[in-house]
Amino acid sequence: MELEAHAPTEGLGDCGILLGMVRVWAWLSLLCLTACSSPSVFTCLDDSSCANGGQEGRCEPTGYCSFPDATCATGRRYGDLAPGSLAGLCLPPSGDTDTDSGGGGGPSTDTDGPMPDPAVCGDGVAEQDEACDSADLNGTTCESEGFAGGTVRCNADCTLDLTLCTQCGNGSVDAGEDCDGAAFADAQTCADVGLGEPTEPLGCTEDCRIEFSDCSACGDGMITPPESCDGDDLGGQSCADVGFDTGSLACLEGCVIDTSGCSACGNGVREGEEACDSADLAGQSCASLEFEDGALVCANDCSFDTSNCSTCGDGVVSGSEACDGENLGGSTCTGEGFETGEMACNADCTLDVSGCNTCGNGVMEGAEACDQLDLDDTDCDALGFDGGTLVCAKDCTFDIEGCVGSGCGDGAPCAAGETEQESCGLCGTRTRTCTPDCIWGSWSGCSGEGTCAAGDEESQGCGDCGTQTRTCNSSCEWGGWSSCGGEGVCSSGDEQTQACGNCGTQERECNASCGWNGWSTCAGEGVCAAGSTQDQACGNCGTQTRTCNSSCGWGGYGSCTGEGVCSPGETEEESCGNCGTRSRTCTGSCGWGSWSSCSGEGVCSPGQVDVDNGCANCGGGTRSRTCNLSCEWGGYSDCTGGTQCDFPSICICIGQCGSPGTQCN
Repeated sequence: MELEAHAPTEGLGDCGILLGMVRVWAWLSLLCLTACSSPSVFTCLDDSSCANGGQEGRCEPTGYCSFPDATCATGRRYGDLAPGSLAGLCLPPSGDTDTDSGGGGGPSTDTDGPMPDPAVCGDGVAEQDEACDSADLNGTTCESEGFAGGTVRCNADCTLDLTLCTQCGNGSVDAGEDCDGAAFADAQTCADVGLGEPTEPLGCTEDCRIEFSDCSACGDGMITPPESCDGDDLGGQSCADVGFDTGSLACLEGCVIDTSGCSACGNGVREGEEACDSADLAGQSCASLEFEDGALVCANDCSFDTSNCSTCGDGVVSGSEACDGENLGGSTCTGEGFETGEMACNADCTLDVSGCNTCGNGVMEGAEACDQLDLDDTDCDALGFDGGTLVCAKDCTFDIEGCVGSGCGDGAPCAAGETEQESCGLCGTRTRTCTPDCIWGSWSGCSGEGTCAAGDEESQGCGDCGTQTRTCNSSCEWGGWSSCGGEGVCSSGDEQTQACGNCGTQERECNASCGWNGWSTCAGEGVCAAGSTQDQACGNCGTQTRTCNSSCGWGGYGSCTGEGVCSPGETEEESCGNCGTRSRTCTGSCGWGSWSSCSGEGVCSPGQVDVDNGCANCGGGTRSRTCNLSCEWGGYSDCTGGTQCDFPSICICIGQCGSPGTQCN
């Protein structure tokens, strides 16, 4: 209900009281009329008298109430109790919407300026309440967040990811660290970890891992825990085993794993063949990639995403551009909230909607001659009539029925202000208006066109070298795309890797027809097949074995087993017989051959005694000799007993010489 009510006027004395009473009477009379019947037209004096079902209205300078309506270009529409020429129509742009002239109190549509565009997470620019956006970390570093170092990343929802920030480098051993500079958690020397002497100190890497470069055990080519590697022996580990995607693992001099040749997309550090990684763009930007404007972003596969980069004027809609030249990026008048019209693109790659219009929103736009109360300052006289009332028809053309006169007289091809419409282009329409001279003006541009000719078909590539089609419908708009057909087995340019040979790899690439090319030759092979063994001779006809590790490199040789008792060709001697010797020779099987015969013997056995009886020259007597250590006889002892005649005496024997009675004469 729209009501009009006023309090008595104060400060006028008796006249004021009388005038106030008249107004109260008038108000009561109006209230009675309102209760008994609905007025056809209501005139307001201020905003407080405009209400419609709880909706606050505004008293316009025309003296009639208007109410908010988002479908009107001005945001307001006259109420039903305005005069017939205004009732239910949108306020025109030229209408006086200054609420001060109508008493104030109504809601204002004024703002303090254009609202900022909402932040778009993923456009590479940290704005409004975003903590970051892709590579734009808004100046945030691990250090600014209270850490000693590390890498800041940006989450997909434009919040900060600090999981790669660490306290490594602050000189204190924190959680997850083995050491930090000169600080160690427990062990201090190589002896503490079983790799050397107490005089050999442990070291600490830049990433707070203990290293053993000063330990005597490090560098012997064999992994001794807690070493993670030693020389070429990586313990069968690869980049994938230590949390990376690809690359080549190595061993530092301190017998700890070197991951500098590994790469993992998404860890915030550009490595290997990566073009970028999270916020690490390697110093590149849209400008360095030959675009004019925009924010460069790193894609999830660590390649550059230039979708936010743009060059206005190149005919390609990209970055923040809404359009570019004749490329409207699929934008239409209907898509922008208008009913019809012809969209265009401004020189700064923003949409030009001046050719779009929505008949009935109260604002003359595009090819409209008028729109409700907005007659574009045109009246019957301007159209060549002799006065009268010009109104706007529902189709936003002039309704000249209220104008006086014919405008140009009988026989004219048209009446001034008359409009006509015809089909054009792709389901569009165009109009022309009769001039004040009663001749048809030029046709307007074709508006409301679709995007294609009814019945046309087009196809496009899809998937892996497949195709899909769509058909233009009777409204000159494209129907949906069909499902993708005729696809290949891979995406052109994709690469595939497989293991080959001795821990080697070979690659193949998907060709332009979405089929795989042949495998490349096997590269990066090791020196042996994983699990195979190799023997070599050792010691006295023994063998030792080594095994090929999972990285296709030989491990160290094991201990020597199966040895014989001697070295082939080796000889040995031993004593035999009477101070003789014999020898034997070691065979090719590292076993001893047979002993030779005893040679070089003497004539007696050491200590053997030889007794000679009858050593005296006149009979009888005894002497002896002993075999020496060389198995030769020593000299005889003196002859004892018997008869010994000295020269010139002669022995005279009575009976047997040497028996009693034997004498010398």
